[in-house]
Amino acid sequence: MILEYCLPSDTFYYYLEVSLDGIGCDLATSDVFTVNVVADPVIDGTAIDFQEICQNTTLEALEVVVSGNTNTGDFSYQWFSNTTNANYWGNSNYGCY
Repeated sequence: MILEYCLPSDTFYYYLEVSLDGIGCDLATSDVFTVNVVADPVIDGTAIDFQEICQNTTLEALEVVVSGNTNTGDFSYQWFSNTTNANYWGNSNYGCY
């Protein structure tokens, strides 16, 4: 059985019972499985949304503020660049921008 994500943010507990047809067969019960459903991270804002700089100069820091449930670990970030004003089909940035 596969549980699809359709649950609101909350904690849910699941267990399994297995039976076998036959005389004298006992019911087997699993341990409890805990599923914590957390909200997706949210980008709350950006410090700078436009810069115009000369070639071979340094950009001001590109910063964002994010929020969300950090009980599941740290946020990870990946910047992308693009030749159009779009947030898809960009190129991953490692090093030089």
